[in-house]
Amino acid sequence: MLEDSNDDDNDMSIHRWEEKIPLANSSLEKTWLFHEIGRCYLALEAPVEARDYGEKSQVAAEEAEDTEWQLNASVLVAQAQVKLEEYESAVTNFENALQNAKLLNNKDAEIAIINALGDTKRIVNKINSDHDEKKTDKTLEENTGGEPETREETSSKDDV
Repeated sequence: MLEDSNDDDNDMSIHRWEEKIPLANSSLEKTWLFHEIGRCYLALEAPVEARDYGEKSQVAAEEAEDTEWQLNASVLVAQAQVKLEEYESAVTNFENALQNAKLLNNKDAEIAIINALGDTKRIVNKINSDHDEKKTDKTLEENTGGEPETREETSSKDDV
């Protein structure tokens, strides 16, 4: 039941903040609004909307030339991209956020981003490794005219 209450709170917050977007007078106000809406969508397990609002927040933060909001927006976009399995894009956004955290000398943010970046890079490496194995297996199949041989099959042929 608590989860439903949080979902309702997020839905209400999204509605209230979306109403305020046309009233925002500065890029800084917009970046904050877009970021808050994106965070709510992320909490609601709506990563596409979270990513889209995060990207709007990034644009507004760049217009405002605000490094801290650029960091926040990049992390939001990266988190949504991880949920969408857009891992390589997430790595890029985490790397951008890390650069901004270093510029701001925000050690806590640096540590959190380094951890998230490491986790995401491990996923990318695993995917690439699995892809390379499948590619190797397919090449073996094409070269042998069928299934790749196991070590046992290869050694028993050599024993004959």
